[in-house]
Amino acid sequence: MFDSNFQIPTELLSFRNTLPEDVNIIVGENGSGKSYMLSQLAENHLKSNNKDVVVIANSIHDKFKPHHSIRFHPLKNSVGRKYTKDVLKKSLINMSKDSSKRINFATNVLKYVGFDSKIGFRLHFKNTSLNDIDDIFDLNDELFLKYKLQDIDIEKEEREDIYSELLKYLNYSIKNKKVYNQRTYNEFYDIIWFNMNDYESSYKFSLINLFKWEYILVRNKIIEPIDVFLSKNDQIIPLLSASSGELALITSFLYITSIINEKTVILIDEPENSLHPKWQREYVKLLVDIVYLYQPHIVIATHSPLIVSGAELNVKGAKIYKAQNFELELQEKRTLNIEEIYYDLFDTIMPENRILSNIIVNQLNKLEKKEISLENFLKYLDPIYDNVRDKRQIKMLDGISKLAEKIVLQRKN
Repeated sequence: MFDSNFQIPTELLSFRNTLPEDVNIIVGENGSGKSYMLSQLAENHLKSNNKDVVVIANSIHDKFKPHHSIRFHPLKNSVGRKYTKDVLKKSLINMSKDSSKRINFATNVLKYVGFDSKIGFRLHFKNTSLNDIDDIFDLNDELFLKYKLQDIDIEKEEREDIYSELLKYLNYSIKNKKVYNQRTYNEFYDIIWFNMNDYESSYKFSLINLFKWEYILVRNKIIEPIDVFLSKNDQIIPLLSASSGELALITSFLYITSIINEKTVILIDEPENSLHPKWQREYVKLLVDIVYLYQPHIVIATHSPLIVSGAELNVKGAKIYKAQNFELELQEKRTLNIEEIYYDLFDTIMPENRILSNIIVNQLNKLEKKEISLENFLKYLDPIYDNVRDKRQIKMLDGISKLAEKIVLQRKN
């Protein structure tokens, strides 16, 4: 089932029953196999249990394979920024089936990112003038259907449902027109806002039902794709005008919220892409706060020490695995600062890193106390040399090597 080179801990293949926070984080250098391990985990969970698998791939070069299972729910960055509109619409359709919990979670996501707790939509009819629409409203239902919907290859009952929903939208829009002149009717449509704090009231406009038929209506040249808007301090923001980080967080979390069920598997690859440092540090906590009622099994692959430190600090059940040479090693639970995480988990030493000094001083003390030999001390420095890039650090390491030799020489004298 797995590549023979990979040794994946059994904890990642099953749900934890002792803690509500089943969070596992895989770290490691590029090429260590983190993303491939996630793809193999997805395959395993789809084959060996009856749980939904939600995949969030933030890298354009993810390793997840296409899968036809109805339990496989991928959201991939490779599909592009414009796909976020479709994701958001599909998420609202799913949430409408179970509005109470899911909508509350969605509201929390919008507020966290800094937006108002509402989402706006606007529908444009294609190539329709003001006079055309006025004429249509003077006709009866059958003539309207014949006029606009007769060529759609669907059952009559569904055609009538579409008509009913379009009529609701048109009536609502006409009541809220702010301008009246001879420009196209499209320009008079107000944005319909779904207030996430009053979802049941917003739902009466039934625009969510139109999302289900949007593809049919666009394909038959009746409407343009439905526009999506956000609001920040009551200022209207087209969805695609939001920053990459805002879109990534909103889209992925709303997607998870709309799909998750009891004991869902959530696999996330490189969530830090485009995220503000504050959001990286709080990412795992926010995710757990949103999904904890469903007790999911979460596995995250990341390059971000901020995500790791935030998880260790805020999520009691978080386990950290280091990927190296196609193996995963569980790391001892401890609260580390960013410099320590860079060195211990990512084998990276930052310029002006005080941790580097502390580590070396500790080893020098051991050398002086004859707890280690000069040969072992110099071997200890080898991987540090390999991971430093700053000239000042290299110069410091050269000086430390000479200092170690002096310590041994003085010991002999």
